Amino acid sequence: DQIRSLTRVHPTVKESIRKVCMDPNTVVCIFSGSEKSKLAGAFGELPVWLAAENGCFIRPPRQEGQSQGADEWIETIEASNMDWMESVQLVFDYFCERTPRSYVDRRETSMVWNYKYADPEFGRLQARDMLQHLWT
Repeated sequence: DQIRSLTRVHPTVKESIRKVCMDPNTVVCIFSGSEKSKLAGAFGELPVWLAAENGCFIRPPRQEGQSQGADEWIETIEASNMDWMESVQLVFDYFCERTPRSYVDRRETSMVWNYKYADPEFGRLQARDMLQHLWT
């Protein structure tokens, strides 16, 4: 949790996006692998389209006069069977125990094992080993 909280959007970036949005001939969409709540928390006050979880969910921009963006997320994929997540979570947890400073981000439609804060070489070796576990 401490590692994940380090990700913040710099105010200069938000101000730059706000300036781009002022052009009436421009539509801005922020496309991210992050889950809906993180994306809305970071950019929800801006008049932009948001696409969360790599486009699985989209949200229209806020309208003038609204203090926050629209609350309604549109699901762009058909709800599918997510039973696979439980078994993959077990493998990811196993590799988190073996790889210091790695962590799992679980989202509605996907899971990510992240080792960007771990030793790079060891993380790559662990990732290769993980693939073998997932393929079997």
